[in-house]
Amino acid sequence: MAAGLWGDFSRAFRSVARRPAFGATAVAVLAIGIAAASTMFSTLNSVVLRPLPFDRPHQLVWLYSSSQASPRNSSSAVDYFDYRQRFRAFESLAAYLVFRPTIYLSREGEPEPLRYTEVSHNFFSTLGVKPALGRTFVRAEEEAGAANVVVISHGLWQRHLGGRADAMRQNLALDGRSYEVVGVMPAGFTFPPEVDLWRPMRRGDSTTEGRGNNNFSMFGRLRPGVRIDEAQAEGTVLARQIEQAYLDVKEGWGLLLVPMHEVFFGDYRPAMSMLMAAVLLLLLVTCANVSSLFLARGVSRQGELALRAVLGASRARVVWVVLAESLVLALSGGIAGLGRHPRRSGAGAGRHPPDRPGDHRPDGGGLHSPRLRPGRPRVGHRAGDTRLETRGCRHAQQRDADRGWPVEHGT
Repeated sequence: MAAGLWGDFSRAFRSVARRPAFGATAVAVLAIGIAAASTMFSTLNSVVLRPLPFDRPHQLVWLYSSSQASPRNSSSAVDYFDYRQRFRAFESLAAYLVFRPTIYLSREGEPEPLRYTEVSHNFFSTLGVKPALGRTFVRAEEEAGAANVVVISHGLWQRHLGGRADAMRQNLALDGRSYEVVGVMPAGFTFPPEVDLWRPMRRGDSTTEGRGNNNFSMFGRLRPGVRIDEAQAEGTVLARQIEQAYLDVKEGWGLLLVPMHEVFFGDYRPAMSMLMAAVLLLLLVTCANVSSLFLARGVSRQGELALRAVLGASRARVVWVVLAESLVLALSGGIAGLGRHPRRSGAGAGRHPPDRPGDHRPDGGGLHSPRLRPGRPRVGHRAGDTRLETRGCRHAQQRDADRGWPVEHGT
């Protein structure tokens, strides 16, 4: 039976090859439709359908300080500490500095500029990401006067420490101060983007003081079974309590909760849905065009098919001959279409939608860059003196807004 099927398909292929114009046209039409559909579906899947690459991503929620003038704003560290203590809807609540200052690593020759951010002690555990080596921060390291510790990126570990397993016993000289390396993050983990190392946020520092010093982004993990509308209701009450206690700086400010997936990809959904509808229409047009080609081909083959019937071929056999040719053309068009797909041809390697997190396992294995970027202004840092580069901030915010990234403005 297998030999018979192989012979039928061989004859079907030779029949198509005898009419190259028809075969090439049918394959080209199918290839264009399939390539467009597969490319757009892959984009839609990465932007809308696939969850964030974190543990239980449906529980992750972004918390914005919200006012009429600025509905999605970053928050102060003091507010974060209050919310973390009072919020019952969240299993854990984390924060990180919206800016990515520069710090200088002392080494032979010229110091190496590095980008860092300050994070709460539970920043990594809230995301569900474990270090590749060592540990992350503990609550005591948030207190003023605690030892200087850092968690470093996989790239910095490889570049400066040679990927040694004893990195946990190493100290880094950063802006003239010694910092103990307590952990190394998995390869590709760079959240926020372009960060070489993470430091614990410290109570009493210039970045964490003041109710109106909105320098931190907050996100949290909901407790199992808690809906976001329930958490929003509790957050509204807590925000009102803070507002009443600090009317001079918090009047008119509330709290807005948004699913994390919506924060990073919500703006793309309408456009992606429209594009997918257009692709489906293209597939319908493709099917109609190919059907027209086969109808024209069938009319020209009436004599051949009548001769087959006269020579004793059954109706089922005649139908199978036509079907075999159709399958050959469909398979050829599918191979050609999928072969033009960017991820298969190599032409589009690395072409992800803006800031789609790449796949990674929360245990630290098999990571690709999660490239999450909610858009941040820039801060310059030299010799321990953190200074806001106002012009750079405006440029960075405008750049991120032009790229469609959700920008939070620290005030």
